[in-house]
Amino acid sequence: MAIQSIRNFSAAEANLYIRVSYDPEAQGTTPRITHTQEPLNPELPTDTSAIVPGDNLADGAVIIAQYCDLLTPTTGITVVASDQAPYAREIGEPNAAMCAPAPSDCTLELIATVKPGNVVSLAVTKFKGETWYSSTDKVVYSEKLATYTITKETIIYVRDANGCLAQQTVQPYETTGGSGLEIIDTIIVAGEEIAVRYNPAGNTGREVTWSQSPNTNAIPTPLTEAQRGYAEGELIGSATRCEGTTQVRFLATLSPPFATVSTTPNSLECGYVPPKTLQVTAKGTAPAVAGGKGSISATPTGGTAPLTLTVLGTNQTVLATDGQASEFENIDPGTYQVRVTDSASPAKVASTLVVVPAVVVRGCTDRNATNYNANATEDDGSCAYTPQQRTPNFRVPLLNSLRFVLEEITNNCSRFESPDNVLFCEQDRPGQQLRPLYRQKVQYCDAHSVQVHTDFAGVKAEIRRHRTKELVRTIEGEMVQKLTGNSDPLAVQLTAYAGDLTALQVASGSMPLTLRRASRVTLSGAASGSYRVQQSTYNSDGDLQLVLNKTWDGAPSGAVQAVWQLSTVKFNVWEIALDFEGLDEGDYQVDVRGTDTTEGDVVATSEPIWLAEKHENTVVVDYRNKDNAYGMVWTTGIVARLRFPGAFFLPDPAGTSTVHRSSSGAAVLLASTVQRRTILRTGALPDWLHEQLFAALRVDGLTINGRAVLAEGDYKWDRIEGYPLSAGSITVELAGGFGTGNSDDSGLPLGDDNLLQLRRGGFLKLH
Repeated sequence: MAIQSIRNFSAAEANLYIRVSYDPEAQGTTPRITHTQEPLNPELPTDTSAIVPGDNLADGAVIIAQYCDLLTPTTGITVVASDQAPYAREIGEPNAAMCAPAPSDCTLELIATVKPGNVVSLAVTKFKGETWYSSTDKVVYSEKLATYTITKETIIYVRDANGCLAQQTVQPYETTGGSGLEIIDTIIVAGEEIAVRYNPAGNTGREVTWSQSPNTNAIPTPLTEAQRGYAEGELIGSATRCEGTTQVRFLATLSPPFATVSTTPNSLECGYVPPKTLQVTAKGTAPAVAGGKGSISATPTGGTAPLTLTVLGTNQTVLATDGQASEFENIDPGTYQVRVTDSASPAKVASTLVVVPAVVVRGCTDRNATNYNANATEDDGSCAYTPQQRTPNFRVPLLNSLRFVLEEITNNCSRFESPDNVLFCEQDRPGQQLRPLYRQKVQYCDAHSVQVHTDFAGVKAEIRRHRTKELVRTIEGEMVQKLTGNSDPLAVQLTAYAGDLTALQVASGSMPLTLRRASRVTLSGAASGSYRVQQSTYNSDGDLQLVLNKTWDGAPSGAVQAVWQLSTVKFNVWEIALDFEGLDEGDYQVDVRGTDTTEGDVVATSEPIWLAEKHENTVVVDYRNKDNAYGMVWTTGIVARLRFPGAFFLPDPAGTSTVHRSSSGAAVLLASTVQRRTILRTGALPDWLHEQLFAALRVDGLTINGRAVLAEGDYKWDRIEGYPLSAGSITVELAGGFGTGNSDDSGLPLGDDNLLQLRRGGFLKLH
């Protein structure tokens, strides 16, 4: 495989055009993957820090499918895309299946037949499994064609699934003018035919001759270009041919023999392979027992035979053969330099470092474990750890549509205390003899879901009558996201990784985010043990995998499961869908109860609920959140609902403010101002409800009486003196749609079809 362009793209934001090239034969300090870049617009500056590849290749996407390394033939190389310079990277697989050396009992045979038209028909016999052909470099066996069309001498290679190889050299089909002769051109002059012939093995080597029919040899000398059909020195035909690794071309002349031969020895186009660069690879083997001797296996490649191998520091030297391993015995554990010297003049030298490891001691290598073994050199998965101390957690976040407090003054209170542990309706009011009874208005049609954050074993809601505390309905909660303790078992696959380590991939689907972040994985099934995660990387298919500190000891004989510690937060997310249908109208409260095997029950109580078929003159605010703002984790996209008396809102048009949003919410400047923004002013709201309204107006999705609105700026509030109530204001803007009677912001409404207006009646009205 010659140097090739593997990826070209524009990075418009960086004003650069990037070309990525790949040379599989590069070695030493020369990188295989290189890139060049040039400005898209020379008059503008460039910014390499802003490069984003523009060819839609994701990081890790395969560019070149796996092939056998030219320099280390048993290694499979896959080239994948990268978002960082040089914008591609190699993934090596030592001892790849497709690169395994052929066994000694191969019987594979290839029969290639050339037919007129230079069509090569292929037949394979005595093969094992599937076969792959290659007409290029006997490296990338990917073609599965039964025939080829050739224009030059070609070597056809075949490989079967057992790694056996066979090859055959074929020549183009020739029209001959006698033994060894080929007609390369025909000239018609004055009705007479001149045949220009080529003999690759003439008396003096390659020669061109000519003959005339009839054989009078009376043709004028020289011919004109019009008679010849070619100009002097012009290439005859478009194709070149190969004689061995020599490229042969024919150039026209105007004098007999009307052609000359041009040759290029050692042509890459004719399959010439330059001599391999001298190099050596080596592997050390530990002693069988402590205090014993190890060994080194060294394999030289390239260079000029014979080759000499030396292990420096041991006085061991042997004559070696290209591509064959030599063994050095009785080597003490340690690091050695292996040197190879060839017989060229001057001699070429290459070397590599190799480690002969000491005897492996298996045990726990994690210092954080309770059974850490300082003498262990290999982790055996036996590490044990002190269980994490649990701090019980139970809370019902503020952003729920019902507000909950923990009233009981118990030992649990210090662990589960909320900012306010007294219900608003039960708080004293200065200057008042009676406590105000606030009841949140709820209609049967209102959907209320409650979210709870806890590590308790169970959560349920108990709907009770407010005054008598009579239990009328129990609703079980559902855990919608597990965030504490250990994960559920997940089926995984184990494969070999470079350096005799083990890689882990999930058996199906994408890798969970919590597993990507795990520092340790516990295996069970056909492989067991607890192992550290050393790094994350991508396999040859572009799938994410974790590299464990587990020595690869062969593929497991059955299914393997993995469990890891969940450490994002210290609670799980539960949700309860409250159902008020079928209950009598009246006052209720909701108790959320947490139960656990080791802790006492914890109960959070809601403000009183006034349940009715319909509540007149109320404003309904629906809101939802997509992230964990205000202490919520909206895993299922639940929508919270608050219903307020309309009198809490005082009318106040937004004035002459200009609108800068389209009906779809896009940031554009409209041609005219319209009555679509309103200032909401609230008064005499309970403190906790005021806080909840503030949160509702600041989350991701907000509707008022079913119409989507946007809340602009901050919610400004003031304390009302006399008793702890608050008043505040915020500007809201309709998110989409206009009525037909909109007026200018500074004027009065033109009709009842304005989409958002605070009417003189003291409550919000939407049309």
